[in-house]
Amino acid sequence: MSGKVFNEKCVITGEPARYRDPATGQPYATLAAFKILRERFAEQGGSVPTPQEVAAKAAEVAQEKEHERAHQRAETAAREADGDVRVTPQQLAALDASTEVKNLLNDDDIARLVREIDSSKDSHTALLDARSNPAMAELMSRILTAVGEDQLPDDVA
Repeated sequence: MSGKVFNEKCVITGEPARYRDPATGQPYATLAAFKILRERFAEQGGSVPTPQEVAAKAAEVAQEKEHERAHQRAETAAREADGDVRVTPQQLAALDASTEVKNLLNDDDIARLVREIDSSKDSHTALLDARSNPAMAELMSRILTAVGEDQLPDDVA
């Protein structure tokens, strides 16, 4: 009963099913859906869950994930309101991969400006002042491009 499934939907995600769980007989599309199927199978002492039970569990998991995402969005909004903007791991990886940003940071004048901003008691004002330097403006533009942002926030532009 295992193998590829055609013309069926995953009982967890609703996406086109690519596989069938040999233990439950249920079609699934992703590794995450398979894990939910197996978790439910184990919780029921090895009995096969009905599609309705699996769908209910999937809805519960989706609701928990949405709740967590909403919580993260609220935390991010609160940090931004306080002026505490954080860089995501994906953005850091993008910066690390950008040779343009690295080359600009190797410039002695830009490196000095960055250190001055970082050590300033009022880093926001120092950043605004440094923006008038064409090399710093170029660095900021390259950083934003690397992390997928369109432009500087209004209070920095």
